[in-house]
Amino acid sequence: MDFELSDEQNLVRETIRDFMRREFPRERVRQLDEAGAFPEREFLKQMGELGFLGLPFSSRYGGSDGTPLDGTILMEEMGRVTTAAAAAYNHAAGFGARAIYLNGTEEQKQRFLPRVCRGEVVFALGLTEPNAGSDARSLTTTARAQGDSFVINGAKMFTSGAGTADYIMLAARTDPAAPSGKG
Repeated sequence: MDFELSDEQNLVRETIRDFMRREFPRERVRQLDEAGAFPEREFLKQMGELGFLGLPFSSRYGGSDGTPLDGTILMEEMGRVTTAAAAAYNHAAGFGARAIYLNGTEEQKQRFLPRVCRGEVVFALGLTEPNAGSDARSLTTTARAQGDSFVINGAKMFTSGAGTADYIMLAARTDPAAPSGKG
């Protein structure tokens, strides 16, 4: 079995590595860390222009038809420089965007994914609860269908990315009677 990266994967690695070194030299990363500020929107716009935000998505939705390994290479190279970049990437291309890509309606995919790929949309993850922590199998927040909407009942805390998000991907149980990890 060949574990070497392909030419395309090496190109992904070198392109993101060069971008991160150029845009985030050590002194800038130190200053951003000390200030507790990361230019998330600016960074995501640049990542969209480079085609990196579209890596996990089909070209049908503006993506780059990348593989999970491409995404791993990308996250590794960003994290080598600053974990804030990897977190920002996850706020855009992970969280809600991934859920929409895998489970959304065609209308949702057309509405959101091209904008994600361009760096125009950021999601937060509403998972953590006071009594369940981040254990998705122990969620107590419920979502009850009411017409074309859902009524949410529960409490969330530590919502990752909420400060910069356009939308929140909220984890809730739609069938409270279902066994743990279901419904």
